Amino acid sequence: FGFRDLGISFRDQISKLCMHAGPLLDRPRAVSTSGSTWHPVPVTMPVDPELSRLEKVLRYVSGLGQSAARKSTWLTEATRDFVVTAAGRGNAVGGFGLELSHDRKRDRKRRVKLRETALKVLAVLATEAANAVPMWDHPATREAIVHCSSLAAPADRKCREHALGALVNLTYKTDTHPNTQILVSMWNDLTARRALVYSSFLAASADRECRERALTVLTNLAYANANKELMWKDDDAMQALVHCSTLAEPGDRKCRGHALQCLMNLACADANAGPMWTHPATRLALVESSALAEPADRVCREYALAVLANLAFSEANRLEMWQHLATRQVLVDGSNLAEPADRECREQAWFALVKLVEDPQVIA
Repeated sequence: FGFRDLGISFRDQISKLCMHAGPLLDRPRAVSTSGSTWHPVPVTMPVDPELSRLEKVLRYVSGLGQSAARKSTWLTEATRDFVVTAAGRGNAVGGFGLELSHDRKRDRKRRVKLRETALKVLAVLATEAANAVPMWDHPATREAIVHCSSLAAPADRKCREHALGALVNLTYKTDTHPNTQILVSMWNDLTARRALVYSSFLAASADRECRERALTVLTNLAYANANKELMWKDDDAMQALVHCSTLAEPGDRKCRGHALQCLMNLACADANAGPMWTHPATRLALVESSALAEPADRVCREYALAVLANLAFSEANRLEMWQHLATRQVLVDGSNLAEPADRECREQAWFALVKLVEDPQVIA
């Protein structure tokens, strides 16, 4: 006794079972047609109006020659509030008045996608010099960016990357973009400072982009004279910079370069010259980086030699730096580099040696 005895083909019976099991399996149902061909029932996913609007704004402000679009978008209150709300914590449940989906996992993905796109828009808007100060001074925008730059869940990694990218753009300094006000304010923002230091310590390869952007922000903050001494005195920030200046993996070259560049900026402050030279871990990191010989490490070597050159400005450091054999050796080796591509390294080494011999005890 079987399906054939009932006049029902086995294929049609399985088709009916699949139709009834479809809702339970949460997958498109399949129905049989004439012959042996099976066709899934087409499923139309609802369009998310908020996500569509964010993506439209992103396309509008992205690309070269969109300066006017970025300015007008920030100045349009309705659009600005919409983007900031999506990037902030206000969309934790449901988002923008929509009912919470029964599928919480899908709803979570939706909220992350909304936030990620909104943060990407803010990062693009921050590239416009005229927007930088107004964006940082806007409380809701600052809170959203700073909060998202400290998100720790793996699912929020892209959101954290875009938030840190926004901070990079806000702190980017050019001759036509005087943002010292932002640099000082951002360093004094405890939440932002902790987020940057935390991201600088991220060790997973998947978090490399976040670490690189956090170190870029710290480097930009170190351009402000008012921040230099405070940043070196901050133990967590100092340890993060020293640690990253010793990263040896090829994929970490940019992170190492940013850390050394930040130390170069900090070494410009007279108050930091003595403590930086007498700090054993910092001195070791500088000597090791100044001895890097691979062409791919040329930028790191240049920044390390530049740090030593800045430290040589301090009269109190000169005799000790000359008497430190490893430091003397890397400076002499750097001054003898002959490749045209090593010109910057050679100049920094020569500059350091010139400052050292200004001390009468060195040439005695």
